Amino acid sequence: MMSITPPAIGFSSTNFVELAGLSKVYGPPTATIQVLRGLNLTIPQGERVALLGKSGSGKSTLLNLLGGLDVPTSGTIRVGGRDLATMQSNDRADYRLSMVGMIFQAFHLVASRTALENVEMPMTLAGVSKVERRQRAAECLDAVGMSHRLTHFPAQLSGGERQRVAIARALVNRPRLLLADEPTGNLDTATGDEVLRLILEYVHSRGATLLLVTHEEELARQCATRILRMQDGILRE
Repeated sequence: MMSITPPAIGFSSTNFVELAGLSKVYGPPTATIQVLRGLNLTIPQGERVALLGKSGSGKSTLLNLLGGLDVPTSGTIRVGGRDLATMQSNDRADYRLSMVGMIFQAFHLVASRTALENVEMPMTLAGVSKVERRQRAAECLDAVGMSHRLTHFPAQLSGGERQRVAIARALVNRPRLLLADEPTGNLDTATGDEVLRLILEYVHSRGATLLLVTHEEELARQCATRILRMQDGILRE
């Protein structure tokens, strides 16, 4: 089976993720909900961090901010030296394509597209040629054990197979930051273990940074070099 990535490229070991006074508030001024409360955090390139916390604690909001899907109400959020808080929407879209890969519990595959077409999508948005994106998508699917399902649609795949396609899609643009939000939540134990193996294999081979959101303490200890806990929008180590 082909390798999912080229050899490690030696990213800097200096802080890759930097949060300072990061806050997020939702709602009108008369009925605001403060989800994140002045977070301060640094993560060096290549570190594997697990984020634990109850539902509603702010974990997914933080991932959305790091993924460029949302903007903070106040504070600083930098990834790879880029200030996400001040980016325009088109710059955030470029950041999502070039810097970050996101893996969700719910897969978020496009039902009308085949496995190969789903993995091609980020490269299509990035302007990669048809020939190259078809080759890279096939290689990534082969690396996650899905070369026999290239033309299958999501409805024709099991939960574990859909998550493998989602992983291939998240990794096809070779992100330096990998955000995984309960990636094994809908999977049985054996399939979940295999999915985690694929994620960690990528992180190790590329020297990428991982932020894994989970509610499972044992899973966090197996995957991460550091465990953070979030409660009521506040980070604790």
